[in-house]
Amino acid sequence: MSRFVLVLAVIMLAVTACQRAPEEEPVSPTSPAETVTTPASPVATGPMARTASCENADAAYRIDYPADWETNTGDVLAECSLFDPEPIDIEPGTQIGFDVAIAIRAENVSFERVAEEDMAVDETSREETTVAGRQAVRVEGEGTGQALVPDGMRVYRYAVDLDGATLIAVTYDAGELDFETKRQVLDEMVASLQFVGTPAPRATP
Repeated sequence: MSRFVLVLAVIMLAVTACQRAPEEEPVSPTSPAETVTTPASPVATGPMARTASCENADAAYRIDYPADWETNTGDVLAECSLFDPEPIDIEPGTQIGFDVAIAIRAENVSFERVAEEDMAVDETSREETTVAGRQAVRVEGEGTGQALVPDGMRVYRYAVDLDGATLIAVTYDAGELDFETKRQVLDEMVASLQFVGTPAPRATP
């Protein structure tokens, strides 16, 4: 009898061992998800934070300018040539004043000639660059008084090669708007410039 009880106990222990749940494998602690910070896109500030655009059919370009600025209508000078915070009124036969914030014009003069040092401006900086895929030069300086630019007046301008003609974009240290703001606006305007066709023919001077 005791032998039977012993055998029965062994069998019950074996069955119990078989019915035990399998041991769970240790689980590594979950690493916290890596946080990826994406730099915020730069937000435009200043006069060019909001822009409008216009097109000059004569010089065949499109350009952005500050949305709260004005541009000329084209009654006297080709539309989209002058830009200023104030309304622009041009009288026929009059010269454009230095106080207009930014002026853009195409001249029937070769880029090589325009890009030469100008006796009317004492250059303080000169940089070769490209504008809308065309060779260009950016110049800053002061008037020498030997031509139209008054002595000591600061000048900042771009000259862009138009294959036989030259596009000039310029601002002067005149008028109510400060010169540094006008320089910044001119840089951003020129960066937005696109040529949209062939410039209209111009009479040879």
